[in-house]
Amino acid sequence: MADSIQEASNFQLDMVANLDKQLLEDMKGKGMQVTMPDRNAFRTATGVHAAAIIKAKKKGEDWLADIVYSGVPAGMVGKHQEIEVGFMSGMSNIVYWLHAHGIEPLPHLVEEILRAAKERNRVLSDDEILEICKFEAEERKHPVPMDTLDQWKDEVEGI
Repeated sequence: MADSIQEASNFQLDMVANLDKQLLEDMKGKGMQVTMPDRNAFRTATGVHAAAIIKAKKKGEDWLADIVYSGVPAGMVGKHQEIEVGFMSGMSNIVYWLHAHGIEPLPHLVEEILRAAKERNRVLSDDEILEICKFEAEERKHPVPMDTLDQWKDEVEGI
């Protein structure tokens, strides 16, 4: 029984892999219901899921990264796994995201993105993360002086 279920599943995956986008559009145009995975099917911001995908990629096992948390491999439908950053993410999500976008994952930058992610109850957009990166880059160029207790005492006593 298990073998026949696996064979049927493989057959269905082969059918999905061989469907072409124009055929799907034609089927939709004729009123046929066609369900295909959307963008959300192959993205994760959850730390443990992302960690498994990242680990597989680091080992050079892209095929494994493509199926580790997907019923249908993303590559089979012209997609790829996306690692995002959200309130359930860990630092590895952020480091991966920064590397994927060609940004050096400096410790302070990673901490700021993690702080921002934990403050929200949703996934950060790429634009939001890039804004944090820009702000942190400017901050490194022109650090904002922070008042210290000693500076404050000097100012108060000098009045």
